[in-house]
Amino acid sequence: MARTKVDALSMPLDRVEKAMANSDKVFDYFFRKSNSPITRNTKAKKFNSYDSFREEESKYLTSKSTAPCSDTDEIKLTHNLLLLAYLDSVGYAERSKQKSAKELFKGILQRYYFVCKKAQDAISKTRITLGNADVSVGDARELEVESSSINGVLFSPPYSFAIDYIENDSFHLKFFDVDLSDLRDRMIRLRGGRLLLDKYECYRADLGQALKECARVLKPRCLCTIISGTNSSQLSTIFKTSKEQVQGLHELTAELGADHGLKLVKQFERSIHGMSNTMRKEYIVMLQKV
Repeated sequence: MARTKVDALSMPLDRVEKAMANSDKVFDYFFRKSNSPITRNTKAKKFNSYDSFREEESKYLTSKSTAPCSDTDEIKLTHNLLLLAYLDSVGYAERSKQKSAKELFKGILQRYYFVCKKAQDAISKTRITLGNADVSVGDARELEVESSSINGVLFSPPYSFAIDYIENDSFHLKFFDVDLSDLRDRMIRLRGGRLLLDKYECYRADLGQALKECARVLKPRCLCTIISGTNSSQLSTIFKTSKEQVQGLHELTAELGADHGLKLVKQFERSIHGMSNTMRKEYIVMLQKV
């Protein structure tokens, strides 16, 4: 999934355009290959996972009249982007129920294309040279990176208790054959006891350890930038105080960063649209290694 997002910055978009014009058939292809989407209440046949999709990357439909192309790399890149749009549409349909997965697929694919095109146009106009990307799976609390070797760090930590990331992305995770119970025990924000206070203490410890690792791998005077949400409602419940008196997660981030030699140099506030019931604002927190 991360690899596809990186590839989208430079991949050809002609086939994505053709897929948009024929989105129903593209959706049907992935629907058949996946052996039907799993919903939370379905205990029917197990759907096919990611490995089964690798076998036929050149066989998806991009238009009624277009035959499969011999350009294997372009086919693979487009296939992966369409697959990610499919997973997002079915996963969201599980949670929402307002639209069918097929209806959502068309809109999500259009937004994917818009973002890819906008990013590629900006890269072209500014003449930015993209660096190489090494996508890997790891643990932010124990980075396999040399000390003082990184020019910059950018990340967005889990929003404490506002979102259950495993529940939200369960369709994607099952598709990639992830052990959900094992992941929940290890994942920042989700691990800890049943009490919210226990989970908060684990979250605080985990975020502190992640920031300690960021400080270790950064070069001196380089920046660590964190996009942090605010979930004052949940935190006010834990500490039995008003939302106005709760320490925001952006403030906690700056405090923990300072413990490990990361000095707050700038902070931006940004409103969040579409999540006002859970989270109204997020902050861009810029910390500099002393």
